[in-house]
Formats: sequence, C-alpha cells, structure tokens
Amino acid sequence: MKKVILITGTRRNTREGHVWDYLDEHKPDIVIVGDATGADEEARRWCKFKGVHRFRCDALWRKRGKDAGPDRNEAMAWVAAAIMRGSPTSADVWCAAFPDSESRGTWDCVERAELYGVRVDRR
Repeated sequence: MKKVILITGTRRNTREGHVWDYLDEHKPDIVIVGDATGADEEARRWCKFKGVHRFRCDALWRKRGKDAGPDRNEAMAWVAAAIMRGSPTSADVWCAAFPDSESRGTWDCVERAELYGVRVDRR
C-alpha cells in the first residue's frame, strides 16, 4: 500500500528535524507539500535527499493576493482527498500538521483536510 502524507506546518519551524524525523519514521511514497519556509521546506529537502516524489503546491501570491495561502491549502487538501478516494485500497493518505501558536495557515489547512475526510496527525 502506498503512503501519501500532506505536510503542513509553521514557517518558523522551531523544532529543526521534527518533520524530517516524522517522514523517516513513516516512509511515505509521496509527499504533498506547500512552497513556504519552515516545515514545508524541511519536507521538500527530505524528499530530495531520500528520492521521494513530492507534489508541490505553490501559493500564487501575485495573482491571488491574501487568498493565495488559503487557496493553496484548499488545493493540497483536495489533492490528498482525491488520492484517498481514487485509490482507497491502495493508498494510505493523511495530513501531518506541525503548528505553533501562531500557525493560522496550518490550522486552515488542517480544517480543510478534515472537511474532505483526510485524517490529521497533529504533531
């Protein structure tokens, strides 16, 4: 069974290595990740180092303005849900959230994932 993890988290990744360790532990086949610093950046580095496919979803700041972050979160949650529904017996899909006290975007992504029925592992 394929493992697909959507990573969302703080840009101020205060626990360096936490995302890396999580991905090492769970060994996903595909990582869905945004384009921000912090948790997103650590997940992208892990994918590159380990040779794991990633689906990178960029926030379109110039085009969407302040809606770019929520739009990116919606896209990532939708992709995770589409994979989950498209291959329910061949893919284990979940969201791993690495928030801090100021992680509005992280919590937005978590809420969107849960609305689509994607389970969330809050770290």
